[in-house]
Amino acid sequence: MAVSNKRVEKGRFPELCVVDDVDCRNLRSIQTLEGRIGLLFLTPHVQCHFIEFPPGAYIEEHAHPKGSVIFVVRGRCVLSCRGKRRVLNTHSCFVFEDNVPIGFEVPFDEGARILIFKWSRLADDEEGFYRYVEEMALRLEEMQRNGTKFTLRELPEDHPAAIFATNDSQRQAVICAWPFGKRRRYI
Repeated sequence: MAVSNKRVEKGRFPELCVVDDVDCRNLRSIQTLEGRIGLLFLTPHVQCHFIEFPPGAYIEEHAHPKGSVIFVVRGRCVLSCRGKRRVLNTHSCFVFEDNVPIGFEVPFDEGARILIFKWSRLADDEEGFYRYVEEMALRLEEMQRNGTKFTLRELPEDHPAAIFATNDSQRQAVICAWPFGKRRRYI
């Protein structure tokens, strides 16, 4: 079991991975245009990594081949799914299925930290994970050179994310179309 977190209890329960504190400030990470990304733990069947989004971050919707569970540890961010938006507060959690496009926006003065739990690993070991993130960081930089925006400031005023970021009433009650075919109203 690969573990990046030095605060993980080892030995007493060798079949468990216990993380006493998910404060990721002192963990190994790589800065990308999407935010600071690092590995929390990697087991044979589950991977957990974190992303620290800076204030003003904009990550356009993109699909992942495998779904995940995402938990907001700190701060607030906006989840975008198929053009619908919803504010996620500290301790919000959501799940998305395979190939569902999601994006994140941070139109707040404080950044946000999320944990991403995957049942399919991005790499076989910790070093492989960081190689994957380094390669991703290079791809993101190439995307930026080709015009992809990574901050809300870069977006035109009429962009849906920019409108949502400046409209308090939209951030209070949002209809979000979930990939499970149901529409629910969240307040």
